[in-house]
Amino acid sequence: MRRRRCTFVRQVRFVLLSLVAIGMLTGSAAALAAPPWQSLIPFKRRVEADPNKTYTLTEDHGPWMILAATFTSMQAEKEARDLVLEMRSRYNVPAYMHEQVYDFTEPVEGRGVDRYGRPKKMRYVNATKFSGYAVLVGEYETFDDPQAQKTLDTIKASMPRSLNPETGKWTIQRWKVVQKLRDQMNMNDERDQRGPLGAAFITRNPLLPEEYFNAGGLDSFV
Repeated sequence: MRRRRCTFVRQVRFVLLSLVAIGMLTGSAAALAAPPWQSLIPFKRRVEADPNKTYTLTEDHGPWMILAATFTSMQAEKEARDLVLEMRSRYNVPAYMHEQVYDFTEPVEGRGVDRYGRPKKMRYVNATKFSGYAVLVGEYETFDDPQAQKTLDTIKASMPRSLNPETGKWTIQRWKVVQKLRDQMNMNDERDQRGPLGAAFITRNPLLPEEYFNAGGLDSFV
């Protein structure tokens, strides 16, 4: 009876050790199969990335954002939307798109006054009006949020397929323009090998009023 009990205990130990070994091997295989950028993803929870939805920036997405990219071409809206979906699905960050209208058709006040003593009105030489789209990553409460800095590093090191001239919609010419701008900003030295979003930076949520960012914030009555 005692011998049978010892045999049973040894069998149980063998089964448990086998399960532990299988778990370790499975975990190692999963780690090896993960893409190299997987370790850079800062968010543990899964961020929604529904291609049938448009993720538009609102006031509720945090006072501090990361400005990842801006688009002003004829396809700006689509380019911004594609990047938002890729950043959500591939890099698991809460990205949003924000439309900004640039209106250069209205007169502006110039220097001096006219013969009636009123401020001079001037117009732009190339009067035009167009929309631009920004891609922002948000949900940060403070400028120095550690999570924001970690996400910023991830974005700067990322290589989105939608911005790759070989696999995405960007042309070689547009890619060269980005590289030239980064050269002018001294961002292409040997120590700084970043992707097309290497110029990303932390900024304010453009939908919140200036008063929000004052020392006292908005009045509680508001």
